[in-house]
Amino acid sequence: MMNFLMTCIPKTERENNLKEWLPNQSWFSVMRLAEIEEFEKLPDSIEKDLPARFKDWFNELNPENVKLPSEWRKLENQPFLKLCVIRALRPDRMTAALMNFINKIFP
Repeated sequence: MMNFLMTCIPKTERENNLKEWLPNQSWFSVMRLAEIEEFEKLPDSIEKDLPARFKDWFNELNPENVKLPSEWRKLENQPFLKLCVIRALRPDRMTAALMNFINKIFP
């Protein structure tokens, strides 16, 4: 997981069917993240199960402060895993997300 967090090399094998709101870079990063067991179901959750809810989360000004949709909200109790999702979907928010992570780990 640390390798993903540091490098996040996109995986382009599955087409992005959510192009109207999700940039290709984010989708391909999610595809790479899905190679990690904890995130195997994330692409289907985003694309098929909860696209509107993930779109709302994605469009938040500060998504790092908002719970992820549905079953993914459990990541609130696993800040490193949520950090990985933010890295994939909203890399522009990593600085703020890292500050949140550090504050949760070292209060």
